Amino acid sequence: MFLTSIWVWVSTVLFPPVPFEAPANSTLRLIGVGLSRTGTLSTRIALGKLLGGKIYHGFESDMDDRADFWLRAAENPDCVSSEDWREFLSGRGYTAGVGEPLALFYKEVGAAYPDAKFLLNTRDPHAWYRSMKMAIIKPRSYLEKPPISWIFSLFSIEQNKQRFHRVRALSAEKLGLNHSSWSAVYAGEEAAVNFFTSWQDLMIRTIPPEKLLVYNVKEGWAPLAKLLDMEVPDEPFPKINDGATINLIVVGGYYICVIVIPILLVCLLYAKSSKFRNSVIRIFGFCCRKPLGLLRGFEKTSKMKNNNNNNSEKYDYVKYSNMNA
Repeated sequence: MFLTSIWVWVSTVLFPPVPFEAPANSTLRLIGVGLSRTGTLSTRIALGKLLGGKIYHGFESDMDDRADFWLRAAENPDCVSSEDWREFLSGRGYTAGVGEPLALFYKEVGAAYPDAKFLLNTRDPHAWYRSMKMAIIKPRSYLEKPPISWIFSLFSIEQNKQRFHRVRALSAEKLGLNHSSWSAVYAGEEAAVNFFTSWQDLMIRTIPPEKLLVYNVKEGWAPLAKLLDMEVPDEPFPKINDGATINLIVVGGYYICVIVIPILLVCLLYAKSSKFRNSVIRIFGFCCRKPLGLLRGFEKTSKMKNNNNNNSEKYDYVKYSNMNA
């Protein structure tokens, strides 16, 4: 199950099967308003099975070449029209979206898609806090260090992450919340639980009940299929343990980048390049000259001590024998 989670996470998040052309007559049918770490990855995969097309997710936003759209919508909401939202989402083939940043703009996206349904993923608030710490906060210490930070900067991922820090802060202020999801977790468990509860209450209070489904991924296919007027798929519901998986991938990827890949490159160059091989030998010889000299001196001293001990024993034996004679 754990290996399956790794494979599904990598194949659907890092390398998603994204079509280049939008499906004909596509529209955004579902707006996910649940916070990150409430089963949004499993929900994303399930919605892809039900609706087809692409499902917008927080991880995808980090790699989106148009991520600046979210910042523009947060800083100047009056400058982003419903037509802009439709072009940005369904115009690029998205049929649904879950998690942040989409959830932060549920009112604007809902106005652009008046027939869309809303999905509020939920879970135990204390479990949400622990999951946020494990899968998002803890891995940051690795993601923000070289060489991973260099890779992120090369592909504009780091720049997008900085944009979304700003987007979350502005959105929290706009919605009248004391924290964003990340700042609440940094503030501690009590603040995080209060934020989670406030967010859930806000969604339930401001979204028409006939268009909203409060959903736990443990419920499986049936509530989603009913909300979308579709048949339940004849296959297991995707259950991805992505909290532990993300942590493993981030930490493992960091050590692969800083240890495994450099060792492999050195071994390859050593085998293929005589100049590199000779340079390594010279460097190794220079670095080891002093330790080897000390080792040889120690061995020489040990041999001299052993020889002295052997001569002393031989002398005593001869001396003892002469006395008996």
